[in-house]
Amino acid sequence: MPEVPLDNPVPVRQREALPLPALQAWLRAEVPNIGEVQNILQFPGGYSNLTYCLQTAEQDYILRRPPVGASIKSGHDMSREFRVLTLLQPHYNNIPTPVAYCSDESIIGVPFYIMQRIKGVILRATNAPKLQLSPAWLHQLSEALVDNLVVLHQLNIEKTELIQL
Repeated sequence: MPEVPLDNPVPVRQREALPLPALQAWLRAEVPNIGEVQNILQFPGGYSNLTYCLQTAEQDYILRRPPVGASIKSGHDMSREFRVLTLLQPHYNNIPTPVAYCSDESIIGVPFYIMQRIKGVILRATNAPKLQLSPAWLHQLSEALVDNLVVLHQLNIEKTELIQL
């Protein structure tokens, strides 16, 4: 596909900041191969769970957590998101690798999980028109979307164990 602007993280919104010392201590104990988090940024859009970029010396990771004040537990179930990624990983490789899940709310105040960062474009209603994407690029994107939906719909939910969710 032709080059297009990537969805880039921005500084974290103040009321959604993460407690870096507690997170860092948990990472050292649970996932030491990640290394020290040098910076935390946040992806600005979206309508549901909050998405952060944890930058280390070697690579970036994504941290997902429920929004501040979320009261609909089923809509913000980090455990379920992590389990879906984990169960899909051996059968469908167009997803980020799940790294770790934390149910201990004393770490950042809510359950969260960490996954590999895959850089790409996220088309949002507010930014898509500004990207001035060519019809050829949009055609390729549409074909890739349909191709991936076909692969996902062909997965055996019993073999993948997704049936349990």
